[in-house]
Amino acid sequence: MELKTLEEIEGMHRAGAFVSKVFRNRLVADMETIIDEDRTVSHEAIAAAVEEVFDDPRKLWDQSEPGDVRVVYPPIVQSGGKYDLKPGVQSNSDALKYDVIICSLGAELKGYSAAIARTFFIDPAESMKESYELLREAHDLCAKELRPGKTIATVVETIYAFIQSRDTRLFGKLTKNLGFGIGSEFSESRYPLSVENTTVVAEGMAFNLAFGFQDIPIEQWKIDNYTIYMADTVMVMENETTYVTNASKLWDKVNYTIEDDVRISDQSSPAMTIERFWAISSYRNPQDLE
Repeated sequence: MELKTLEEIEGMHRAGAFVSKVFRNRLVADMETIIDEDRTVSHEAIAAAVEEVFDDPRKLWDQSEPGDVRVVYPPIVQSGGKYDLKPGVQSNSDALKYDVIICSLGAELKGYSAAIARTFFIDPAESMKESYELLREAHDLCAKELRPGKTIATVVETIYAFIQSRDTRLFGKLTKNLGFGIGSEFSESRYPLSVENTTVVAEGMAFNLAFGFQDIPIEQWKIDNYTIYMADTVMVMENETTYVTNASKLWDKVNYTIEDDVRISDQSSPAMTIERFWAISSYRNPQDLE
């Protein structure tokens, strides 16, 4: 999709701002509260509580009405060494584990779509930081390389070469595609960010940069392997490619240290039900999340 008018460009930015706010102020905030209060809550309960926002988006976004927004895919929360990055995957009934947590969210606002995803680490191993920083650098480079006149294939090849030059092991764990075109349709099949796509990038195109490293083995840690995934929606403008979604990717903002004396001693208890978690999480004043 090529966004040519000011109204279209503003529409994408509003969609990105809305998705980002729900992601930061509800999905991530709920996750942090669960960890801080040492609760046992299922992935699907967390996701369902977040999805409730879309029934009345004015709780977080006073510029919208219920009919203005649509969930393009349910919020996804994954942890515990089980990670599925395929489209259409749903949060399962397993309890949130305090290890590597992937959260993602996609929504449409007044006909324009945007999506965002981040990976969070609880008491991470040092090697995880190195893997994460490489992904973050590759993600930022991909946005910078998406410039008018370049082919998508050339951009993807640049990212491949960058990652391979830094870590051949992680290159072997890279997801097949680096994302896809986005706009009035959530995933525009004409514009996959793949090495086979020779489409020429043009001003006004919007993309969801969505890629990561899958099933990275790790020894002597909480789980045997982990996945790192990151997604943002960007728009190709005349002078630069701009992000329309916004949540920090800095390592200090995505890793958490739990003190030994307050660390979870047992996560084997049954996960909190959707209904119970809704009751707890919905009482909060949305203004408290600003």
